[in-house]
Amino acid sequence: MHRISLLLIFFLQIFTLNAQELKLASIFTDGAVFQQESVVKLWGKSAPLQIVSIMPSWREAITVTSDSNGDWCALLKTLKAGYKSYSVKIEAGNEIIKLEDIVFGEVWIISGQSNMEMSFYEDKLSPNRVEGANEVINGKDDAFLRSFNVARKECFYPQENVVPNGGWKKKNRENVVWFSAVGYFFAAKLREHLDIPVGIINSSYGGSPVESWIPEEYTVGQIYSSKSEERREEIRMNTLGQNEAFKRFGKWINESQKFTGQELAGRDFSNLDKLSLPNYFYNTSRGESLGGTFLYKKIDIAKPSELILELPMIDRNCEIYFNGKLIHQNILPSQAYRRPSVTIPSENVENGGNVIAVNLISSLWNGGIVGRPEEMRIVASDTVISLAGEWYFKKTFELSQVAPMPKEGLPNAFLLSSLYNGMMYPLARYSVKGFLWYQGESNVGNTGQYPEMLKNMVKGWRDIWGKNLPFYYVQIAPYKYSGHENTDAAEMRVQMSEAYKYIPNSDVILTTDLGDPENIHPPRKREVGQRLALKALSETYKRKEFRLDYPEVSDAKTVDGVVILKFRKTYGKLISLSDSSAFELSEDDKTYFKSNFKIVGDEIHIFNNSIKNPKFVRHAYRNSSTATICNAKMLPINTFKIDL
Repeated sequence: MHRISLLLIFFLQIFTLNAQELKLASIFTDGAVFQQESVVKLWGKSAPLQIVSIMPSWREAITVTSDSNGDWCALLKTLKAGYKSYSVKIEAGNEIIKLEDIVFGEVWIISGQSNMEMSFYEDKLSPNRVEGANEVINGKDDAFLRSFNVARKECFYPQENVVPNGGWKKKNRENVVWFSAVGYFFAAKLREHLDIPVGIINSSYGGSPVESWIPEEYTVGQIYSSKSEERREEIRMNTLGQNEAFKRFGKWINESQKFTGQELAGRDFSNLDKLSLPNYFYNTSRGESLGGTFLYKKIDIAKPSELILELPMIDRNCEIYFNGKLIHQNILPSQAYRRPSVTIPSENVENGGNVIAVNLISSLWNGGIVGRPEEMRIVASDTVISLAGEWYFKKTFELSQVAPMPKEGLPNAFLLSSLYNGMMYPLARYSVKGFLWYQGESNVGNTGQYPEMLKNMVKGWRDIWGKNLPFYYVQIAPYKYSGHENTDAAEMRVQMSEAYKYIPNSDVILTTDLGDPENIHPPRKREVGQRLALKALSETYKRKEFRLDYPEVSDAKTVDGVVILKFRKTYGKLISLSDSSAFELSEDDKTYFKSNFKIVGDEIHIFNNSIKNPKFVRHAYRNSSTATICNAKMLPINTFKIDL
């Protein structure tokens, strides 16, 4: 009997091994772009210790053997870029995978936060628009400009695979809507001048700080101590389970709003202010929300029956009450942005007036209920009642005025190394030409630490790729941040424009002329992408005719109370795009006064009749101050401050 059991276990193990399917890493799909003239890695899973045959259509077949975990990796030499498509067939046992329509070209990874992530898609309720989007969407198809979007994924530890958001896609009207706008304009410019296929891998996450993208082993030192402790605590909380997380968040919500949700749901709301939904709160009388908001609506039901309540996307979490009873609860950060569909038993429905109360918790960005009006409704057996339109609302708390939000015990976009683990590390074996980076908005609060963090991130990425790959990044654009007249974001622009000096084989793209004081997502993505492309053409592809040089102060002096700044890299002239001045003068480096200017050849003369003895001059040094002077190549003057 014992022998029979052992044989049964043996055959079950053999069956399990044989049933394990052959897999490719998720980055490999039909339409992939492989880096030209290089040795690329093709990897995946199979049964342990299994022979895997790889048959590229452009060269002889090779075989590899998977290891004891079923992991295998093959090295393939690629050809010079061109417009011919190829295929690869992979066999293991009786299983076959075939990749079709592979092309050789230039592959770049693009990463960062929302300004890199931002696509051509337009949400009617959002102010975010890409200038020239319709021209791109309705333009010619380009089968050799391709993009792979990595889905958002936060992880405590490095993962084997990214989560693909649709696989490799060619530029056409349907696909390009979801391409990164910056990435598209970069790739299109490369295509124009290199005349070869270009692929972009977009691994970006809106709102993310740089710390999330740094490998954990590169986050040593005092600047990471609090973030490291936060990560350890989040992992510890994970061991307590989701039920405990619900208790923590429920308690925090009740303490923050000073009443239970049931108490607030049952309150008289007839004298409260009103707003119209669906909408983001910043478009309504509620205003931009970080905190809690109770929403109320009364509906009449003539014939009580079972109902289905449906709402579009909740930004960000919510509880839903019907006649004072809790019927739906998504209060954990991992449950954000859901679209509730809730069945309400007939015994909870009253003949006549019924009250719906939504306790909406916004802990990140905007707040609101967002979607199409027809998505807000009550479905009864014989009718549909629209919930779109007028709702009453009550602000219950502001996030900045209550205790810190508890930890859920799950990785999140703000956690040290979480996005590197889930969205960058799994790509490390994919051969690429270089990296593009557009981020920094979420680090305005720790400006002084940013250059060191950026340097650590780049070193970590290069080490796992095993190459000193070029790294080009974008300076954050002018925006109000903590206030139009404050200087924290201006100081960040200065730090970012200097950081490349400490990172070999890197450079920065200035955007002091491209901001929007009222929108952190400026629409002029074409200029950003094209400046990145010109930088790559000049530095990486050695096409010196595309060299990018911004005007720089070469000398500063004061003559009879007038500050004279001499500039180099003007390409023959300085151009003023506006009469508005971004120059300020000061006698004590404390109080600055907006000052007039005059362009005289390659000099700018700055003066203010109230400042007789200027000791300091600065330019575009307020958060939303925009540069209006550029050189003959239409490249702007940077943010700066000079001690005279």
